[in-house]
Amino acid sequence: MIRPDSRGRLALGSLVDKDRSYNASVGEHGVVTLVPIAAILTDEQLQDLQADPQGFAEMLARAENVAEGETSTISATEFLDNI
Repeated sequence: MIRPDSRGRLALGSLVDKDRSYNASVGEHGVVTLVPIAAILTDEQLQDLQADPQGFAEMLARAENVAEGETSTISATEFLDNI
């Protein structure tokens, strides 16, 4: 049996692969469904990245950072200011 903690979170522990992402949904009768997902670039996105080798290398480096759990959050304004 799994019970939510005081903040409403469920600890799934060994029930899921910690290296994957999941879409979660709650069905009509309260059944929680987790579906593994993978982010895949479209052919057009991949071509755009490959056309800019520096941008492509930066994207790969950031993907490695995410895989290692090295992420940070910024505001939309900060993001747009750095484009």
